Amino acid sequence: MSDEAAVGFWSYAREDDTLDGGNILQLSHLIMEEYNLLSGEPLNLFVDRNDIVWGQQWRERIDSSLAETTFFIPIITPRYFTRPECRRELLEFAAKAKMLGVEELLLPILYIEMRGLSAENSDEAIALVARTQYIDWHTNRLLEPHSREYRTAVNALAQRLLDIARNVAESQFLHELSSEIEDDGVQGVTDIIMQVEALLPDWLDAVMS
Repeated sequence: MSDEAAVGFWSYAREDDTLDGGNILQLSHLIMEEYNLLSGEPLNLFVDRNDIVWGQQWRERIDSSLAETTFFIPIITPRYFTRPECRRELLEFAAKAKMLGVEELLLPILYIEMRGLSAENSDEAIALVARTQYIDWHTNRLLEPHSREYRTAVNALAQRLLDIARNVAESQFLHELSSEIEDDGVQGVTDIIMQVEALLPDWLDAVMS
């Protein structure tokens, strides 16, 4: 994996977290801890959109390369799609990830079961989520956070994030290696052509003689 720690943006509607007794933010902390335990490396999740650090990190990551293991994890509820900032970030991240070929870095968590969650929905944000391989969490939400079942589900989610991070890092490495090989190959041909051109006058003189 990259020397940089994996980064994620935890996108949610604050009112949902309040109504669910803070469990949405608690889930983000459990995932970070489990990811660190599994990999021996940290996962830095930014959870407070009002924090200036969120804005700085979001813009830096979205403007550079998401292939530096940048997850976007929207917590999907009916209220999520009514929040302009949530919608904007979701659509912007998805477009950039698609352009870079790392669409798997968008990992929605279906926190509340939703009617109309379909790829044919006229709402582009809802249709986008329906097309992704989202995590269905709506039944796990009702489990006791300290229960074996809940912790097993957290483990599976953290493992999925880790697998995606490793796959993206490996793909990025292979792409960079392939580019270096191609560059070396082009350079090798260029060197040969230059050597032939340098020797050509002497060869022509010898032929004429």
